Amino acid sequence: ALGFRFDLALYGKWVMEMKDDIDQGFMDLFRVNLDEAPPSQDGTYNTTQYDDTPQARQRAKLVPHDTKEAAGIIQRQDDGVNYQQAWAILRRMANDQDYRDQVLRHTATNTATNTATPRRSAE
Repeated sequence: ALGFRFDLALYGKWVMEMKDDIDQGFMDLFRVNLDEAPPSQDGTYNTTQYDDTPQARQRAKLVPHDTKEAAGIIQRQDDGVNYQQAWAILRRMANDQDYRDQVLRHTATNTATNTATPRRSAE
């Protein structure tokens, strides 16, 4: 699977697993009785109940504090990536500008030091 976030191309089995989990969570919204959802303070429908699940709390514990390690994880393509951990890193990047900036700096460094052969331009 292929995904994009923060101008990064993300691919590998973990991306497909993460997408499937997100899709299943979305479908779960239609499997519960929405009338039982608590309203927010302004009276609108409160969706935080879906963000504050045992699974979401468990994922949050997987986020490495070391931004270089986080960059390495989300750039991996092998089947050994824990998609829950990669997803938690992406969520923290979405919510924490400083963390995101530091992780992106490391991804730029990793990309710059990549030894892959450059593609030829079409002539």
